[in-house]
Amino acid sequence: MNNKMRGIIALLIVLGLAAGVTGCKLLHEKVVDIVLRNYAEMDFETREDSADYVGDPKIVDVAEGIDDALEGFDPPLERSAITDARLLSASYEVTWLEDPGHDWEISGSVWIQYGLAESVIIDYSEQSLYDALGAGEISAKLNASGVNLFNAALDDFRSGLDPVLFFWVEGDSCAPEPTAQDMLEFDWTGRFYMYVVSPLRLEVFDLYGE
Repeated sequence: MNNKMRGIIALLIVLGLAAGVTGCKLLHEKVVDIVLRNYAEMDFETREDSADYVGDPKIVDVAEGIDDALEGFDPPLERSAITDARLLSASYEVTWLEDPGHDWEISGSVWIQYGLAESVIIDYSEQSLYDALGAGEISAKLNASGVNLFNAALDDFRSGLDPVLFFWVEGDSCAPEPTAQDMLEFDWTGRFYMYVVSPLRLEVFDLYGE
C-alpha cells in the first residue's frame, strides 16, 4: 500500500527581485511566520461479503513528510522552532469500483490509534459509490476526539518524537447487503490535511537606499 506523508509549501515569500535592484541597501533582518500545508495519505482496499467488517490498519509516519518540507529551505528550518501544527480537514476519494450492475450505499467509520488511545476520526453515512467514483476528493466530517489524537501526535512531533499513527475502516451497513456471490469491492484513498507554522528569517532591503 502506498501510505505516505506529503508536504506542500502553502505560503511563498518572494524577495529575490529586491536583491537585483541597483543601489539596494540592507536595512535589517526580519523574522516572519510561514505556513506549510501537509497531508497524510493512505490507500484502502475493500473486498467484503458482509456489511459489518473491520479493515486492515494502515500506518502513517507523521514526522517523515514534515521533516522533508522543513529541509527544503536554505538553511533548513528546525523542528524545534515550529510554533503550531494542527489538523485542518480530511477527504476521501473512491478510485476504483467493481461494478456488479447496481449501486452500493455504505455507512461506517474511519478509526485512528495513537499509542494506546483510539477513536473514530471520520464517520460516513449512506455514501453512494456510484456518486463517489470519479467525483474526486469528497470532504469528510471530522470527529473531535479523533482530531485530538491526531493533534497530540503533532504536538509530540514538535517535542522531538517520531509519532506513528494507525488508521483502519469499520463498515456498519451497506445497501444492498453484500454476499459471497455479490461482493463489495472498491479502492479508495483517505487524506488528512494539516498546517505547520514555523518562523523564517529574511533579509529586508531598502529599494531606494543610496
